[in-house]
This record gives sequence, structure tokens and C-alpha cells, in this order.
Amino acid sequence: MDEYVSPCTVYDNVGHSTVCPVQRVRMDTIPKKPTISNHINENWVNYDFSLQVKTESPSDLIGYWQYSYDQEDWITYSDSATNNFTTTPFTKERNPDVYIRVCSKYGSCSEAASTRIRIDKTPPNSPLL
Repeated sequence: MDEYVSPCTVYDNVGHSTVCPVQRVRMDTIPKKPTISNHINENWVNYDFSLQVKTESPSDLIGYWQYSYDQEDWITYSDSATNNFTTTPFTKERNPDVYIRVCSKYGSCSEAASTRIRIDKTPPNSPLL
């Protein structure tokens, strides 16, 4: 939030007054972009795994974490109001990027960080066997 606050008048106990100048107020309520630790380094795996995500934002600002595969349909993780968070495991076969962002208690969300999730649990099928 970035706004100008109109001037005010401050009075002391005996009636003296001072007019305050116009002040610019800036409040940072948008969490900082998170970082993602992807221990598989975007390589293919055949097992379920979770991601470690964190933000440098103050803990009292954090409300919840979200993820998306298209940056439009965001899914909120429950019980995720912390600076360091472990996602629920990714279990389905997939090869897309996943986007993760952190949101404040006030509903403003950070820029999304991304990583690729590559899970293939299907054994190879050879026509020669």
C-alpha cells in the first residue's frame, strides 16, 4: 500500500497546536517471492515427493501457501501459515511446472516461484516381450 496521509493538527494539554505536513505512508503487505528446494533437481523419478518452500517475509505476515499448474487456478494448502513449509506429496504421474506462492493474512500474494515436477511410475512396455 502506498498512499499520502492528509495533514493533521496536534494539540498539547494547554491548547498549543502544530499542523503536521502531508506524509507519505508505505506499508509492505505483499510477501516476498518464495524459494523452492526441489531435491530431484527436475529429474524424472518414479516415486512420490514433497517440495520445501520458504520465504524471507516476516512470519506474522504469512497467512497461507498456494500452488497451481497454470497460475490461474490456485489451490490453498491448509495449515500452512509459516515461513518454511513442506508441501503435501506430489503423487500423480506428471511433467508440468508447478507454481507456488505465499499469501499474507490480508489476502495479497507474492510473485510465484516455479519448478518442474517429473513423476513417471509406468514401467516400460516393449512390443518385443
